Amino acid sequence: MTDLFCRRGDSFDKTLGFTVTTDLTGCIVWMTIKRARDRNALDSVAIAQIRSDGASPGVTIVDATHARFRFPPEVTALFPPGGDHIFDVQVREPSGRITSPDGGTFAVGSDVTRATA
Repeated sequence: MTDLFCRRGDSFDKTLGFTVTTDLTGCIVWMTIKRARDRNALDSVAIAQIRSDGASPGVTIVDATHARFRFPPEVTALFPPGGDHIFDVQVREPSGRITSPDGGTFAVGSDVTRATA
């Protein structure tokens, strides 16, 4: 379990290490953040999801056991502040096998000063 924090409207950039049975190189890695796990329909909708594949990936595989997760400020500005949300990280291996090596709380703090530029 990992606890993460991001202030709403700030850049989020965090590298996480995992205990995995396969080298992350060649895998697809993604992170999903939700308000809560299946409490009701609204809370179970993803607040945000980033992946290591696609045109502008938010996840970069650093090495065999680490991945870097980035949300730009225009995305975190949309995160609902307050409370602990939940997240998990999933890995799809080239064989198609999917595992969830990490997850936990994703706290979003309220912003006091908004960007003026």
